[in-house]
Amino acid sequence: MKMIVEQVNSEGLVAGQSMTLEVIGGTGPAGPPGPAGGDMLDLPANGAIGGHKAICNDNGSAIYADNTDLSTAHTFVGISYNAAADGDTVSIVTARAVTEVTWNWTPQQPIYIGKDGTLTQAAPTSGYIRRIGFAQTATTVFVQPSQPLFLGA
Repeated sequence: MKMIVEQVNSEGLVAGQSMTLEVIGGTGPAGPPGPAGGDMLDLPANGAIGGHKAICNDNGSAIYADNTDLSTAHTFVGISYNAAADGDTVSIVTARAVTEVTWNWTPQQPIYIGKDGTLTQAAPTSGYIRRIGFAQTATTVFVQPSQPLFLGA
C-alpha cells in the first residue's frame, strides 16, 4: 500500500513524500451493524412547535433553537418539517433540502438560527451564530449545519 505523508513525523518524512507500507494479516470479521442513517428525526414537542423552525434536541424533546440562549448552541438538530402541539411528534429535517413556498431567501446565501426558532439570513450580532445551511433557491434551504461561534458580550 502506498501512502502520502501530510506532515513531518518522527521518522523525518515530510509533506508530500510517499512511503510503502506492508499490510500484515488478512481482513478481520465484520463488526456489528451501525445505527440506521437518515435525514429525518422524530421527537416529541416540548411545547407547541411551528413548522419550518430551527429545532434543538433538549433531552429527547424538540424545542426551538435560539441564538440568544447559549444552552441551545450545541443541541441544534434541524428544521421542523411540521407543526406539533405539546407532546405530539415533530419531524425534523437534519440534512437535506427543505422547500417552503412562502420563503423568500437570497439564493446561495447562508441561513442562521435567530430568536425562538426563527430562520434568518441576517447574521446574529450577539449570543451565538450558527449557520444551519444555505438557500439553494428563494424557497429551498439545504440543511447543512456548522458549529456555533460564540459572540462577545
